[in-house]
Amino acid sequence: MKNRILILGSSGFIGQYLYKKLRLKNIIFQSHAKNKRCINLNNPTKIKTYLKKNKIDFIINLINSLNYKKVITLNKNLNNALNGLNIKILFVSSSLIYGNKLKSASEKSKLKPFNSYTKSKVKLEKMIKITNLNYKIIRLSNVYDDKLDKKGLFKNIKDCLQNKTHYISFNDINIYRNFIHIYDVCNLFEKIVTEYEKINKNVINIGAENIKLGRIIDMYRKKFNIKILVRLNKNKKYDPSIKIDNKFIKNRFNFKRIISLKKTINKLEL
Repeated sequence: MKNRILILGSSGFIGQYLYKKLRLKNIIFQSHAKNKRCINLNNPTKIKTYLKKNKIDFIINLINSLNYKKVITLNKNLNNALNGLNIKILFVSSSLIYGNKLKSASEKSKLKPFNSYTKSKVKLEKMIKITNLNYKIIRLSNVYDDKLDKKGLFKNIKDCLQNKTHYISFNDINIYRNFIHIYDVCNLFEKIVTEYEKINKNVINIGAENIKLGRIIDMYRKKFNIKILVRLNKNKKYDPSIKIDNKFIKNRFNFKRIISLKKTINKLEL
């Protein structure tokens, strides 16, 4: 029997890939406005009616916005609507909430949110933890695809390589971030949905490679044999080095990344 899955944030970068992956074996409902079966998250009563009517089994919550107050409100509405319903929910948080870590952060590590985005994610995690909902929190690392043009680091590098900018600006090239390819993300989400009831953890790190930002620049330089100018910001913002521990997914799902960042860069064409 196919699972009936509602993806909130289905029009976003991760949501679009998840939709394509999960619809092969499941019945997928989307949340964006162009879809006739979209859900209204502004009213808990309407949310509950929608979930019952469509017999939703799972919700994958990818809701994201620069308007953090709105995100908090929408999630409160959703949590209230889910009360009393037997629906499993995957709330997608961020590995950035671990803040500065010299060692790789496990799911039990102390959280150190450092900006409005990470603080909102921590608040949303706390909101769902105090409920009686059947939830799992996914702390997701930096996700990329084959195009490597997602807004942020990779887009900035691509613009520099195409002479749209003269240099790349960093706070510190010696800090670490964790990266994972979107295909690996989709495969892991599918495994979590399939084996949900057998997983005895409520918080799961999903990531693949802890990589120093300076090393990524070197990968591009080597691939394209071109000089990439790096300028360090004079007025540095707090920008912590974050590594994450992926032991649980490695052991539980025998996870071995399909695609590395280096391999993706080496296949890239400008």
